[in-house]
Formats: sequence, structure tokens, C-alpha cells
Amino acid sequence: MQTAEMFRIFLNNLKISDERMQAIATHYKNATRRLNIEFRGVANGFNNRLKVGSAGRRTAVSKTSDLDMLYIMPARLWGDYQSGINPQRRLLRDVKEALKLSFTQQEIKVDRLVVQIIFDSFHIEVQPVFETDEGHFKYPDTKANDGNGGWRVTKPRMEITEMRNFRNKKSSNLHNLCRMLRAWKNRNTIDMGGLLIDTLAWKFLKQTDDYDNTGMVSYGLMCRDFFDFLHQEDAHEHYAAIGSGQRVKVYRNFQRQAKRAFELCTKAIEAYDNGSTKKCHEHWREVFGLTFPKAVVEMRDSQGLESANFINESYTAQTWRNTEEFTDEKFDDVDIRYPLEVNCIVKENGYRDRSIRAYLSDIARYWLPPNRTLSFSINQASLDLIPEPYDIYWKVLNRGLEAEQRDEVRGQIVLGQVTHTEHTKFRGAHKVWCYIVKNHIVIAQNVIDIPIE
Repeated sequence: MQTAEMFRIFLNNLKISDERMQAIATHYKNATRRLNIEFRGVANGFNNRLKVGSAGRRTAVSKTSDLDMLYIMPARLWGDYQSGINPQRRLLRDVKEALKLSFTQQEIKVDRLVVQIIFDSFHIEVQPVFETDEGHFKYPDTKANDGNGGWRVTKPRMEITEMRNFRNKKSSNLHNLCRMLRAWKNRNTIDMGGLLIDTLAWKFLKQTDDYDNTGMVSYGLMCRDFFDFLHQEDAHEHYAAIGSGQRVKVYRNFQRQAKRAFELCTKAIEAYDNGSTKKCHEHWREVFGLTFPKAVVEMRDSQGLESANFINESYTAQTWRNTEEFTDEKFDDVDIRYPLEVNCIVKENGYRDRSIRAYLSDIARYWLPPNRTLSFSINQASLDLIPEPYDIYWKVLNRGLEAEQRDEVRGQIVLGQVTHTEHTKFRGAHKVWCYIVKNHIVIAQNVIDIPIE
């Protein structure tokens, strides 16, 4: 399979299906119509709304779970939401009560900034706003000013306009790069919001002319060069958003994962150049997950008809089972919204319990000895920030030659509790993940390195 064909299939797999698009459009229309009836007395399903977020910037993918919509309130009602205790919360509650009349089967709830309409595989976040003279929007923040409420400003039109202008005037590949990066984020459970992804892709393409108007034949090189650019970025607390320049917060550094992706991209390109089709596809799937196609080859059957079959290249037989699971396979989406702190305590007979960091510091080495008990627990303060209900999952991945020889790589994502216990057994740079999952979406995660001697 040629490079252009690989990436064409990959991007086609990332597209939102026509059926899902129709369902989303219907829900947008019904929400808009209900709010227009409530606040304007007009039964119109299209006016006074603006699609924002990844849907508005046209970078959403098939697994996108949160769809954002601004509902533009009548200017005459601005004064009604300026007095009393936390009038911002009152506005969101008024919007919630209106939406309940049209969405009788869905859970509808007020979050800090929005009203959420919860469906099986996605949710729509409706944010009531008042338009400013500059064409921006004031939106309610119920937790601003020490919980008394306040108004903040968002400038989505500038972001949408810059995405469109950049595609038309500079690089036609911006939107596709943004979509592919969402697959990378989901595959590797990276704490990056959609606006940060789009801003970083835009920042990369701004500083190079190499991919201004190239086709999909260049996408392997473009992805490699993007990750090379990304892993060399200095640590930021925030970036200036595409178009609007507003602050986009960086919740967790991504340089290490970007470097790993750069290395895998390099291997995929080298494998392709060397004619190793199977290895090429395997490396790309390590970067982007199951939406990237498997290797196929055109073969002729006994009647001379062409059919697609999986490549059967010769390679050394693998004697261990690759049982590792990934969040993009198991859940609908990755949308990290909350910090998660997980503690790891090392226990051994005759000694006091110590955190893994303190233990390694005490013994002045980089490895844990075998035959120790590891007790993992989620910090309750972290859980208090996350609205119930939710599920807790754990993933334990053993790495290294001994794990493969023992056929104990593990890596399954399993339902668990607030605490989890493991034992150090054999050498390897192992890892333990904890995920918080709500509505089949990963909303918080933490990973701890477990180096065993």
C-alpha cells in the first residue's frame, strides 16, 4: 500500500459517520429551537447559535465525545442576569430547565460553564453567552470570584476564521494534521484539549513551507516532522490560541510522548523505504491506534481476480502474547478534565512503609528489589473534584526481556477500586496506569513508573 493510500484510509476512518452527523445535527437543531422558544418566543432551530470547539473548527473525529455550542442570548436580557447571588448559575439553570422540555429521555445537568445534554456516546455542551460589540462573547463562570460567579470572554469566531484562512492561504493540510493528532492523543491517553492540539499544529505549519500544499503522499514525513518539532518545545504553562491569542492551558507536559511518536514515525518511514510493509503499518498503528489501516497486499486468486490479503512477511516468531490494551480500543474518547493523584507505597517486612519516591531515594538506586508489596491508592482530594458516578480502571504493563520470556506482559485495562495492590517480581521498567471513566470517556488519568531490579 502506498503512503498516500495508507493515510487516505486512515483519515476516512477518522471521519464522523453520516448517521452520527445526522443525529448530532438533529440534536443541535432541537436544542436551538427550544432555547429560541424560551428566550425569544420563536420556533427556529438554526438562528442565534454558533458551533464551536472542534466541531466549529472542523477538526472533530469519529470518537469526539463533547460537542460545543454557544447559544447567543438576547441582549435585552443582560440586565436580568446581573443581580442577586451568582446570577451566572441562575442563567445556566434557566437554560437547563428549558432544554429538559425537549430532551425528556436524556440526563441534563449544569457544569461550571455549560449545560450538558448527555447521550449514549457523546454529549452536547450548551453555553449561553451574550455578544459584545466586538463580536466576542461573555460567558458565565459559576466558580469565579471565590464561587460568587462572574463573566469571562471567549473569541471562537477568531479561531474559526484563522483555521479557514490558514487553510486557504498557507497550508491545505492543517485540518487533516489536527484530526490525525486526535488519534495520537486517544491512542496514548495524552492530556491535551482540542484547542491546544489545533494551536500546536498551526504553530508547526506556520514555521515551515514544506507542507503548504503537499498531498497525502507527504503525510508520513509531515507527522514525523511535527513530532520532532513538538518534543523539542520548551515546557509551557500555556500557549496563545490560534486566531484569538487567548490562553490555552497546558495541564501536563507532552514532550516525552512526542519524542516516542517521532521515533516510531522514523521507524515506519524507514520500514516503508526498506520494503517492510508489515513493520511500517505496525509502527504507524503504534502512533495512531486502530484507525490506521493494517498492511494489505493485492494478490490474484485462481480465477485471476484481485483480492486484498494481510501481508505475510517472514519474521522471527514471537513467543509471548501481546496482551496490552489501549484506551482508544476500550472507551469512546479521551477527554482529560480533572487532575488525578495516585500514591504508591512500598511495603516490606521489618521496615516502615515508604512512598516509592522516598524508597528509591533511601536506597540510593534506580530500581526496586523483588519481593516487595506495592500499594496504590487514589488521593481522595482528587476524587472529590470529579462528579459521580464514574468507574475506576487500572492497567499494569510489564516491560523487558524477562516479562516476554515469562509471557507476563499483561497490560489489560481492568475495572477496579480506589486501591490496588501489586508485588515486585522480576526486572523491568514497568508501568501502572489509573483511569477515571465517566460515560465511557476517560476524564482523568495518572501513570507511575515501577522500575524493578
